[in-house]
Amino acid sequence: MARNPIATALPMLVVIAVVAGCRQEPLANAAATPTPGSTDAPAAAPGHTPAQVTGEPGAGAPGSAAAPPFDVGKLPEVVARVNGTPIGKGDLLARADSMRAQMERMGAPAPPQSDEFYRAMLDQLIGSQLLYAEAKKRGLVPTDAEVAENLARLKARNPEEFSRQLAGQGITEKDLAADLAQNLAIQKLVTTDVTPGVQVSEEAAKRFYQQNLERMKRPAQFRVRHILVGVEQNAPAERRQAAKKKAEGLLARLNEGADFAALAGETSDDRGSKGEGGLLPWMGPGETVPPFEKAALALEPGKVSGVVESPFGFHILRLEEKRAAGTVPFEEARPQIEQLLSRQQARDMLEQKVAALRKAAKVEVLF
Repeated sequence: MARNPIATALPMLVVIAVVAGCRQEPLANAAATPTPGSTDAPAAAPGHTPAQVTGEPGAGAPGSAAAPPFDVGKLPEVVARVNGTPIGKGDLLARADSMRAQMERMGAPAPPQSDEFYRAMLDQLIGSQLLYAEAKKRGLVPTDAEVAENLARLKARNPEEFSRQLAGQGITEKDLAADLAQNLAIQKLVTTDVTPGVQVSEEAAKRFYQQNLERMKRPAQFRVRHILVGVEQNAPAERRQAAKKKAEGLLARLNEGADFAALAGETSDDRGSKGEGGLLPWMGPGETVPPFEKAALALEPGKVSGVVESPFGFHILRLEEKRAAGTVPFEEARPQIEQLLSRQQARDMLEQKVAALRKAAKVEVLF
């Protein structure tokens, strides 16, 4: 099915996207940092932004080469059949939209409207269908309770956005539950057949490190804790003034001896960091908004700023640490390297499994 981007929050769909040839696989590292006020950000190699780094030389989105625009209006209502089960035009268009959104979140260029791109997206759907059929054959389907639990978890993240996306796509919670059941079944199959075979040796990790030393470089960086009193940039003057006054009150509490981390956990409006006492990942030049960066760089470790205004509202910062530009040590980079190599292994093993299933199946592509 895979009709909607809400369901793509499941980790399994990332793996399926890789199976179809979307090989943009950035190396995760704390050098890539969410802008204050955000709750997530794409991972990147040390010292780089996601748009600058791909996991394999020359890798990119399906259809990344120049190609004539593909006329989706010419697609038939049924674009393929897998052992007689149809895949609809709407499913293909939804998967294409979901992939564009995923690439945008990664900071990568949007894939072009090419024949190659749509065929790659169809391969994803065919792969999903084959894996789901195999999962059902093996008795790896989720229970109704498991589906309900995952649906509730998706809804709890942001109930308003959840409802808005469902309404915008013209689908029901019943439709989404069916998609979740398929995705969870595939995830169980992967956990059973693929995950146990994934192993990355220290030797392999060191070899990758030595072969990619350029990717291990990072600029001078800093790390801060912050407290955010959030207010929209275009909010009325009285609301912004009230937010600033609140921030000034929090600063006064800090000056009186309040613990910064505890106060951040209690009061900060940055949901992404308040659980960590306001602690943000390491940041380099240009990775946060200018007023925030300027204030952070003006501090000495352990010192607290005044109230700093940004597009997100009003911040109070405490500089935790600075470090000079240089090469990330192997032991520091190792967890991210192992994660990347594990994903590559899983991708390759899953590709082989899908290829074997496809060889044994009857697959009809109808465009």
